[in-house]
Amino acid sequence: MKHKIKELLCLFVILSALIAGCVAFGTFVFAENKIEVVYQAVAQTKELPEDIIIRVCKEENVPYIICLRVSICESDFDPYFKEKIISRAGIVSYDRGIFAINSVHYSQISDERAFSVEEATRVFAKEYTAGKAKNWLCYNSIY
Repeated sequence: MKHKIKELLCLFVILSALIAGCVAFGTFVFAENKIEVVYQAVAQTKELPEDIIIRVCKEENVPYIICLRVSICESDFDPYFKEKIISRAGIVSYDRGIFAINSVHYSQISDERAFSVEEATRVFAKEYTAGKAKNWLCYNSIY
């Protein structure tokens, strides 16, 4: 019973650290009916969409300011952006992800890739390098 209480208290401390946005590493010292917790909290780092765009653009050798401006215009940096488009001919498509990658014009790009900031940035960077950035209305309106 005493062992179960110790396990539950350890779990509580770890969960508290996780809820606070940290990962806890350490040891728990039990002595004289008290618990002394010795741990090191390491902040979790989560890359922001704009940080991912900058990193990928540097890797792809594409000016990141262009990608940032297009993505903020297309989706306001929303990786989960989705907009239904109906063409004059009645064709239904969806603009998806941070770069609003169209589901008809870029049918080879899966939803999984379109909604991934890193993958969507790579798609746009490759299109930019190939001279096809004009496929994005925001690119045309900005440049």
